[in-house]
Amino acid sequence: MTSRKTISCLLLGCVAAITLLLLVLPQLIDSDTLKVKLQSTIEQQTGGKVEFRQAELAFLPRPSITLHQVALDIPDKVQGTVVAIQAYPELLDLLTGQVRLAKLILESPEVVLNVTDTPTGKAGAPSDFTFTTLQNSLAKGLEPLV
Repeated sequence: MTSRKTISCLLLGCVAAITLLLLVLPQLIDSDTLKVKLQSTIEQQTGGKVEFRQAELAFLPRPSITLHQVALDIPDKVQGTVVAIQAYPELLDLLTGQVRLAKLILESPEVVLNVTDTPTGKAGAPSDFTFTTLQNSLAKGLEPLV
């Protein structure tokens, strides 16, 4: 009976220690280093400039990162600002070392999408506007962000 109590106490202690570590760990990570790393990664992948005031990392209840006061500028494609961006990675992919987003939440986005390609008809004149044209233009313009 005492061995069960001992095992239960050890298990409970381990769970408490891991939970405490997950709560304290985000405060131990240097936010300036995280900010520089995130900016360089985003700029390499999008080819544009991104600025944000603060980055917050959280592990509980689910791993996430929140960027505050974000300004994005991808020349000739997208410009905009967002009050906050919350990114949640896929948990299984994260365990294998890959980062793939499961959910992305934008708070109060203001985005200007530059559509430079003019669809043309047979005679070279602009063709009628359709939602398919809009969807294709949006997909093409937002491709660096996804």
